[in-house]
Amino acid sequence: MYKEYFDSVHGWFRGQPTEPAVCPICGTVHDYTGPDFIKCVCGLTVNHFQPTDDVLDNFYESADAMNKWAEIKDSKHENLRQGEKFLEVWRYIGENQLKSVLDVGCGNGFFLNHMKLGGLNKVGIEPSDKAREYCEFPVYKDKELFDSSLHSALDFDMITFFGVLEHVKKPLELIASYKEYLRKDGRIAVIVPNVDSLIVNALGTECATFCPQHLWYYNIKTLSKLMLMAGFECDKWLTVEPETQPILKKLKGFSPYTDIGIKLSDVNITDMSILMADKGYKIVAFFKRREDA
Repeated sequence: MYKEYFDSVHGWFRGQPTEPAVCPICGTVHDYTGPDFIKCVCGLTVNHFQPTDDVLDNFYESADAMNKWAEIKDSKHENLRQGEKFLEVWRYIGENQLKSVLDVGCGNGFFLNHMKLGGLNKVGIEPSDKAREYCEFPVYKDKELFDSSLHSALDFDMITFFGVLEHVKKPLELIASYKEYLRKDGRIAVIVPNVDSLIVNALGTECATFCPQHLWYYNIKTLSKLMLMAGFECDKWLTVEPETQPILKKLKGFSPYTDIGIKLSDVNITDMSILMADKGYKIVAFFKRREDA
């Protein structure tokens, strides 16, 4: 299932136009030949020849791979995985008594669909037609449609970017474009792949995170740098998704993303040790507006 999706993604981008990468943190232009993924002078790992904006827009709006991803995300396995990923976000929202959330890049809507806090205003932005079919709340295809809606009059307690900031050429501009809809004391929640994760260190570019549509690869330091530039400071962060199975499969001589399962009696202990060391595959981070911003 996953291997078929990953193969479809790489096949779709093969031969598509690319352009040099401009680092969103320090502005360095990466236009030389060499490895596909390199570390910028500022510490950010960069996909250094990136698909053009037109190619990316076409992929997110119409590629069969995106339809496949929406179906995968609605599977029993992915529902469990997403529930574990978003648990800390739901907890943070409850602890801080947040009542309205704008989820930018909401995918199939799992995060907001399963949010049970009373009186919560839930709104999403999602370019994929297929993914929007699963959303049980007001959802708009793009910011332009959102801007012209009644929901744009709301001041949101939280704006979320889950699996988004690694996909966009200009993440700072994206954050700034939604910042006006956030209350002065509102929060931003971000989830991105963790380039310092155990799975990335174990598998290298075999790790599924290294794909054509992922433009930037953050750790907590580079993510915090980016958010500081956007006017926000980190309030809390952790990692989730230990991703033990792909590592075990590789160690056993299989493809990391084959559909077979590897049994290991102490896998739960291994998972916890990975997460406690902040080596999980995804970073979950919460940001507050800087006092001087």
